[in-house]
Amino acid sequence: MNRKKYISEIFKEASNLDLPTNVLGDDRMYVFHSGIKISFVSGEYKIESIESDFYRELSDEEVLMIFNNGFKVGALIFSINKNLKRLQHINQLITHEIQGRKNYKKINHYKNLREYFINQIIKSNGSIQRIKKEKCKKTHSEKR
Repeated sequence: MNRKKYISEIFKEASNLDLPTNVLGDDRMYVFHSGIKISFVSGEYKIESIESDFYRELSDEEVLMIFNNGFKVGALIFSINKNLKRLQHINQLITHEIQGRKNYKKINHYKNLREYFINQIIKSNGSIQRIKKEKCKKTHSEKR
């Protein structure tokens, strides 16, 4: 896998999108979308996840997934996967709390978090479907 080539192609696509989070500078540029930060600083491309307090470079599989799906859809799929992991963790916390101390305030808090992550997944899925529908309309209108 030619990681640098893929990241540079993703960056070119992302920088051409009309996103409100494009940050331009003299020798640097950043694009943020759905928990992904892609940057070009001093001639070097970098793609990272902003899912925690520290940036984490994406794995080769994640970069390839974004490359294959396009930046917008790939970032949304990444966001869905991240929220699914969080949802699984929250469900484990709920189960642990129910089997253990049975602190109902904590259980309620976890249930609210679970609902939040489910809504985020639904929102991301809706965005993906809307983007795919727009692409189909563009492709269909170009054929005419």
